Amino acid sequence: MDPAPLILTSLSQAIAKSLPKANEQHLVGHLAALAEIAKYMPDAFEQKSEVIVAFLVQNLLLQPSPGVRIAISVLWLKLTEE
Repeated sequence: MDPAPLILTSLSQAIAKSLPKANEQHLVGHLAALAEIAKYMPDAFEQKSEVIVAFLVQNLLLQPSPGVRIAISVLWLKLTEE
């Protein structure tokens, strides 16, 4: 019996569980690993896909980009100087 599905399922579950605590550097690695698991063993990824997608939407896609925050800060400074 091929152990790969069980190993990759366990790995995707562990990564999904650690996403909320991951710093930026680890987050990039975690997402890259999950992308590879989804690509080569979709069934292993699928078990935690709802948790992973919810995390991505809440913590990455719905957050303003750093560029927007900087632009708002610069605009605020300009308005307060006038």
